[in-house]
Amino acid sequence: MKTITEQQIRQVVRKELQQFLIEEGLMSDLSASKIGKRYLLPGVLLAAMLATFNRTSQGQAMGGDGGGGSQDTGQQVEDALTINDMLDEVGLKDKVLSELESKLTKEDKIKIQNLFKQMKDKQQEINDAKRDGKSQDEIQKLETEKNEIFSAKTITDPDQLERIINTGSAIFRFIENASPEELESIGDIDSEEALLRLQAKALRYTLSVEGRQQMVARGVQQDLITAKNALFASGFKQPNEKTVTNFFQVIVYYILEDLAQNNQTPQDVFGESITVIEALRYLIDKGIITEEDSELISNFDEEKYNIELEGIPSLNMTISDAMQMYSGSTKPIQENKVNKLRQRLNELRGVYV
Repeated sequence: MKTITEQQIRQVVRKELQQFLIEEGLMSDLSASKIGKRYLLPGVLLAAMLATFNRTSQGQAMGGDGGGGSQDTGQQVEDALTINDMLDEVGLKDKVLSELESKLTKEDKIKIQNLFKQMKDKQQEINDAKRDGKSQDEIQKLETEKNEIFSAKTITDPDQLERIINTGSAIFRFIENASPEELESIGDIDSEEALLRLQAKALRYTLSVEGRQQMVARGVQQDLITAKNALFASGFKQPNEKTVTNFFQVIVYYILEDLAQNNQTPQDVFGESITVIEALRYLIDKGIITEEDSELISNFDEEKYNIELEGIPSLNMTISDAMQMYSGSTKPIQENKVNKLRQRLNELRGVYV
């Protein structure tokens, strides 16, 4: 990513971003916050982003009375958290900063937003087809059409395609959810100030609750596909599809089978339940996938988000349910292992059989 110097930032804020900052309820006082050695953003924009944190709910929002700024606001700007602090607070890793690259034109942004709308419409078709009991071939055809929306088939200008390919995912997430008016206000990314504006808005969206939920949802979806493919590539066979019905269960099944082969119980490793992050970490430790392969582990603090995922049934399985799923498989060769696991489970519960 191109590094913007402090001098350039000061010039940008003085000459081009003053109106933007006023609209955000901020002063035009100047400050800069350094991110390691690679990225810079104006301190005033950092202050604006603080609206996503607890201090806002405690009545300490930036901009105060909206009267154009005050000494208190200036002090808040000076005391603003660094972006790294902000990422830490919401449990995001600084990999997010590498996802703010963009050279999009105004037409590019409109094109991308339109493509996202097409994808949502196509997903609704897929959902309707599944609800109506359409054949697997029909559903697969719709899935293929959806996957081809962001491709050379729909982006025929090679220069535009290259700009879109080289755009960071944080920018994509913002564009997908921004209003047309908000995108219009940014305009072409033909200057440092316009790029700063887009990056600041994208970063603020990423730090928001909605933005993080979107990242988690997409990360989970991609990680489960990646993990499933890696398992099958390693020689692991598909369990009985009548009892193992989704990718998360496939991964849990592999884990239970691997633990049985090593004379370990799932309780010893996971306790009473296993989340999707714990399952992915197990695969990483076994060398099935790498940390870089996982969107969740690359982008999120494992400990913080593991606690959040414990409350989502589809991303968290009790060991009892996992054992029931595992023992329901028709793989006879595994029956002794299942019995051993069940016996150990009962022992841990104080019920000896």
